[in-house]
Amino acid sequence: MENKEILQNLEKIIPKEKIKINEPMKEHTSFKIGGPAEFFVKISTIVELKKILEFSNSNNIPLTIVGNGSNLLVLDKGIKGIVIKLDLKEIEIKSSNDDIEVIVDSGVPLGLLAQKLLQQEIEGFEEISGIPGTIGRSNYYECRSTWKRNERHYYRSSSNRL
Repeated sequence: MENKEILQNLEKIIPKEKIKINEPMKEHTSFKIGGPAEFFVKISTIVELKKILEFSNSNNIPLTIVGNGSNLLVLDKGIKGIVIKLDLKEIEIKSSNDDIEVIVDSGVPLGLLAQKLLQQEIEGFEEISGIPGTIGRSNYYECRSTWKRNERHYYRSSSNRL
């Protein structure tokens, strides 16, 4: 598929201002290095994410998903295909009895989550709040010594704590 066609299809999914062509990845990494992303899109809803995933998969377009670029190294030649920057912000807190469940969108900054939990007087996240980054795959590596993980959730089993 030609780049012009890819752009036209992306514009049907998300607003034009969320799409950048040949965007320097150095603007999106903590190390300030990296060549251009062929198509760089900022996603703020799950619906947008699903549609771009479907479009990418059905047209065999390479896809890369990033958070805020902490510890991300990008080659000078850049990234082919579509780069999705997650800008999802949903944080849902459920509590029943002594159990607290926190459901967080991938891409939520760890600092934002820490603030929200502090406002709700939920303990247990303080040790992790200073780690730069967002909720996502890297958290398994960053948090594995403190948190347990099942198929969908990170959790900490201890009453009145996450």
